[in-house]
Amino acid sequence: MDFATPRHHQQHFLLKVIKTSCQTKFVETPPYNLIHFVELVWKNNKNLITTPVLESLVLSICPTAPTEYDVALKKKDILYLWNLLKHIGHYQTGILNTRILNQLIGFFRYMGKGRMIVGGYSFYGYIWDKGKAALDVFHKFEVFQCVPNQDTYIFTLQAICGIDYSTDVLQQAASICQKMVLQPDTLLPDDGKILGRLLTWFSKNNMIKEAYALYRAANEKRKRNPNWGLELDRLLPHRIFEFDTLCSRKETVYLALDLLTVIDIHKEVEHKEEGTKLSHCRKVITALCQFKDFDAAKQLIFKMIADGPLQRPSKEVFNVIIKTYVDAREIGQALEMVMLLESIGLHTYDALTCGNGSYYSYMTQAKEILEEAKKKDSKLIVALLYHMLIVDCDFKQNYDKALKLLTEMKDFGLQSIWMNITN
Repeated sequence: MDFATPRHHQQHFLLKVIKTSCQTKFVETPPYNLIHFVELVWKNNKNLITTPVLESLVLSICPTAPTEYDVALKKKDILYLWNLLKHIGHYQTGILNTRILNQLIGFFRYMGKGRMIVGGYSFYGYIWDKGKAALDVFHKFEVFQCVPNQDTYIFTLQAICGIDYSTDVLQQAASICQKMVLQPDTLLPDDGKILGRLLTWFSKNNMIKEAYALYRAANEKRKRNPNWGLELDRLLPHRIFEFDTLCSRKETVYLALDLLTVIDIHKEVEHKEEGTKLSHCRKVITALCQFKDFDAAKQLIFKMIADGPLQRPSKEVFNVIIKTYVDAREIGQALEMVMLLESIGLHTYDALTCGNGSYYSYMTQAKEILEEAKKKDSKLIVALLYHMLIVDCDFKQNYDKALKLLTEMKDFGLQSIWMNITN
């Protein structure tokens, strides 16, 4: 090329060479030669390398819909191309744009993972990994002052999906997901198949928080865009509804808590998982109690009692939290649950006899706590404990014992408090 000719003619000629180099298989210029040609131009006259030139080069090497031929023969060329683009991008700020980088990442989606030895350009023994290559390009957006868009995020995650990765790569994928969730209207995929695949991949890698956050963001987008026709509930993978898995970890038990009221679990359970909302509620309450979040467990019971999508709590549900409160010596809270239980038509005896503990052990413990409460002059707690014991005697038709307990209450000055409790 004669570099003495006017610059715009040179640039036009360069574009023409690139665009015609891959028009047919018969006259196609090998990608390596084309990249090498552009590299020589860059070394001799950097002013000739413009954004349109690089766009044309990338589109020629990385077609939007590549064939098997493209994918099989161009791995080493893609690496060569990306290395050249990085060199140019670091030298001249602003010459690379979002379209160029997206075209690269988009091509990576179609490429597999394997060992490749590339001679002549510092790639000896390089292990090709489309996911890590896509992440490498993704992290250069800020460096090259390019603004990532919807395609950027989707293409990057698609390149990662389907391959087992280290914790570091999974964390990077989680970070990308978080950024998408912050701007759902512009960054979330509109294609149900793509969204479903991302949800499944996150779930498969035990990234339930990311999968659920992605679902919630998509759900919010649907609310703001009624014409957005995705059937989101059908896209949710089965693993999202495995409450045993969610409740086994403190980091995910609150997702299970949220799922109880946000998603129509009953509809999903009919097809995918045995049990009911009530069994899920019991699992969540049990987990919350194990993780010592008694307040969250109690609030869930309040929600179950109130009118809403959840079923009313059973005696087994109450037993879980009452036993936990008793074991933690939170007697006031335990008795509050006892009174709440009776207020919806269940009986203290029912709650105390179900579960792992025996009736005798519970009542023995109640009597021990009663003696402690008397010493501390906790009159309300003492009255509630007496009430629990009296209800027990009444249930067993031990009326003499019940009258004796009533007399003890009167002698202890608790009859008026007990009347307020039972009325």
